[in-house]
Amino acid sequence: MNPTILGITLLIIADASSFWSANNPSFFTVRHFTTESEHKAQTTKIDIRAGGGKATLETAVVSYGACLVTKSWWPLAAAMGYMAIDWAWYEWAMKNPHSHAVDIAQQDGY
Repeated sequence: MNPTILGITLLIIADASSFWSANNPSFFTVRHFTTESEHKAQTTKIDIRAGGGKATLETAVVSYGACLVTKSWWPLAAAMGYMAIDWAWYEWAMKNPHSHAVDIAQQDGY
């Protein structure tokens, strides 16, 4: 790997992060959504997975373009590795909602 391939690979990973955040709410918001009701939790999980799928596709397309430019497989491999971490992170968030969510205004001291 040379500096050009490394630089483009890092830029692609930054794009992957942007694609994920453009298509999904934050990790902390996901944990809150799944505490509201079973129906809300299920529809939110469907939406998160759809957003993740779109983000993964966008990342794959941009990464493939970077592979063509650099003549290296590193941009695609690194970006897909990053996306796997995002998927695992959000799946964990959906399976581990905040327990007993309380409006911040109702907490002690406010």
